[in-house]
Amino acid sequence: MQISKLLLHEHSKKQTMKIVRFVGGDQKKFDALMKLCLGKDVLLAQRASWPLGYCVELHPEMMKMHLKKMLKFIRGAQHPAIRRNFVKIMSLVHILPSLESESISVCFDLLRTKSEFVAIRVYAMYYLESCCKKYPDLWIELIATIQSESDNEKPAFKAGAKMVVLNYRKFKIKNQI
Repeated sequence: MQISKLLLHEHSKKQTMKIVRFVGGDQKKFDALMKLCLGKDVLLAQRASWPLGYCVELHPEMMKMHLKKMLKFIRGAQHPAIRRNFVKIMSLVHILPSLESESISVCFDLLRTKSEFVAIRVYAMYYLESCCKKYPDLWIELIATIQSESDNEKPAFKAGAKMVVLNYRKFKIKNQI
């Protein structure tokens, strides 16, 4: 059975989970799903990004060979669901040290883009927060960005920002910086 047929049949949680079960731990099927996410057919790409996230939750190692392509693609992804799912995936996998700088840059760009969907910006914020644990100097830029962006933001953004700032304060107390 072709993954594209499954994606076009129906767009629902039930169908998404059917695709996740179909892909399972099969790297070739996962690669085919990823190829659809990165393809030019926006509908297929959008629909493929949803089960891809679940597949990565179950088998994060299958994403390793695709990280560089994903980071390159994310800025130009035509559908917001693709960007949202890709940013979410970044939090689920180990980003190779050679790609960390690009992943951080991508997320700061998404966080600072006021026209971007709030869920994407919040996922970017959470990914950056996780990077701060490894690179504490990033806290300053992240907190400054959040504070400069928080005026006139949607409640979801403000809630995410509040949680990140709270975690920063806990980090400061714990590390006495």
